[in-house]
Amino acid sequence: MVSIVVVGDTAYRDLQERFGTYILTDKIKRADGKIDFTYGELVAFSGDFYPDPIAIYNETVHTSWLKPLSNNVAKAKTLFAGEEEDVKAQISQGRLDYRDYNMRYLAAFPMNYLEMAQNNIEHFGWHNLKTYVRYHTDAINLALTAHASSGDQKADLFNQAIITNAFADHFLTDAFAAGHLRIPRAESLKWGIKNAAIVKGMGAPR
Repeated sequence: MVSIVVVGDTAYRDLQERFGTYILTDKIKRADGKIDFTYGELVAFSGDFYPDPIAIYNETVHTSWLKPLSNNVAKAKTLFAGEEEDVKAQISQGRLDYRDYNMRYLAAFPMNYLEMAQNNIEHFGWHNLKTYVRYHTDAINLALTAHASSGDQKADLFNQAIITNAFADHFLTDAFAAGHLRIPRAESLKWGIKNAAIVKGMGAPR
């Protein structure tokens, strides 16, 4: 996860330096204005924590009894930072141990994280490039509409365009991830269902 954050933030800073007139903010806000993200954080949250860019943009903070089960964005961002520190320690100290963050991410996003991991065909093989093109095209169209608009609508649409493009970029990074290049995810899921691999595994003698 941390590599996605670093790559996304680095690319965004580069664009700020080259096109600062258009990209003026370091933080990208969602619709309610209560949570903001760096571009790299958005790339990391996309696809693994949220099913689409609209879910990121329109999410609100729960104040009811459901709050303990709602997505804890702040906690997940803290975990991103912790994972980055672990990687730095590995590099500087030559440590081989690396903490598994999956259960921590599940605790931070109990309603989304596991489901997203179980239904992640779009992250693998050529599916990731198709998904990237789809959302990148949506981002371009939002940016063009923003350019033709004015006032608050212009700012709102441009914000949506950035969030949508970050969502697309998650799948672009997947296209270069070793574990996502060769694994036939769709076919392996079909094989598992056909052979009831999960059920047999759970009932097998130990």
